[in-house]
Amino acid sequence: MNQYDLIVIGAGPGGYVASIRAAQLGMKVAVVERDAVGGTCLNRGCIPTKALLHAGEILEEMKEAKKLGLSCDNISYDMAAVYKRRDDIVKKLRGGVEMLLKSNGIDLYRGHGSFVDKNTVCVTSEAGEEQISAKYIIIAVGSEVRNPNFPGIELAMDSDDILEKHLDIPQNVAIAGASVIGVEFAEIMHALGKNVTIIATRDRLLPKTDRDLGVELGKIMKRKGIKILYKSRMKEIKKIDGGVEVFFTTPDGVDSIKTEMLIACIGRSPYLQGLKPENAGVVVENGKIVVDENLKTATDNIYAIGDCLGGDIQLAHWSEAQGVVVVERILGKEQSYNLGVCPACVYTSPEIANVGLTEEECAERGIEIEVGKYNMAGNGKSMIVNQAGFVKVLFEKGTEKMLGASMLCNRATDIIGELAVCVATGMTRHQFLKTIHPHPTVVEGVMEAVEASEGMSIHTPKAR
Repeated sequence: MNQYDLIVIGAGPGGYVASIRAAQLGMKVAVVERDAVGGTCLNRGCIPTKALLHAGEILEEMKEAKKLGLSCDNISYDMAAVYKRRDDIVKKLRGGVEMLLKSNGIDLYRGHGSFVDKNTVCVTSEAGEEQISAKYIIIAVGSEVRNPNFPGIELAMDSDDILEKHLDIPQNVAIAGASVIGVEFAEIMHALGKNVTIIATRDRLLPKTDRDLGVELGKIMKRKGIKILYKSRMKEIKKIDGGVEVFFTTPDGVDSIKTEMLIACIGRSPYLQGLKPENAGVVVENGKIVVDENLKTATDNIYAIGDCLGGDIQLAHWSEAQGVVVVERILGKEQSYNLGVCPACVYTSPEIANVGLTEEECAERGIEIEVGKYNMAGNGKSMIVNQAGFVKVLFEKGTEKMLGASMLCNRATDIIGELAVCVATGMTRHQFLKTIHPHPTVVEGVMEAVEASEGMSIHTPKAR
């Protein structure tokens, strides 16, 4: 039996990053992966989604060319070529992860990992079974698509179907779910020229983010021609000629729509099939692995990170940070990341990003805040790229520490990193304003929002 210092079960973002950091710090490491390295994010999540979104963004810009004084006639697309580019990107990145594991001397076991006891993992593959052992084990098994249990759900597509397969997309598409996956798929389908309907359970899109973000995105999507059915919850799907009929409940009763394709974007659940955590004393409740504040399970030498913990945060960079921190805790080293601050991004057009607390969360916690908000319609770079939106920042009253930020604007997903540093380090408003921001850039809007929190935004008209 091969012996290791650390076994990581799962080679997704959290798993492979944890294993590399452990190897860098001198540990002998093995990684067990039942599928392709890179996990959901690389193979059927973040990366393929963004590849399709980028293709759609370019297509939309081509359609708008005349408004810029440019000629771009006979616009069309080859979906097979779009899919091929998506797959090529995934394949290249996956090869890069495999190379990183190899270059760091990490043993990759291809097969399904399950616990024999708290120090032993059985790897099952087509070649048979093999047992390996280690002093420490990190569970990083990720998640799988979650679909509700109601009649006809098997008639719907899910995110795995859209991001892994080569599908012929019909003209009329309905999307059930208004969180990140749902709105990004709506952007893709709309860019491809499809008639899109979003079925949203709440009164706004992106219900887990700052309210202003979801409300404003809904208005933007409506102007684009995307139909949104708010406060609608799916009840049943029936097969009809040419597609499906989707029945849903509303405040006024039961209603339905007919569509050629329904994509269910309901969310994801921890993937624990065949793991046998009970053999190692690892506790599972409500389908989630239970950990303490140090990400340690009920068994002292076993930790868990990422999507298998469930919860509202299911992000690749969140899993990566957790993986690094767990390795550092195992080795008694100083913790690198502040796990209490994690930026989130949505790749719509304009982009959306947020970090820290929202206004609603501050109110619930009884925190007095000062809010600065800047309308990006007055930002020169935003005007040039024809994308407006807003930037909002929150400061604690008295201390002036930045508590949170929300953005709906061009390049928001890149700019949010600056604000994440501010929130994570407790930067104050006046410390932030010591930095000159370049012109013309979108990030100038952040400076204006910070200035607006004390009524000093230079490029905001004075209220009468």
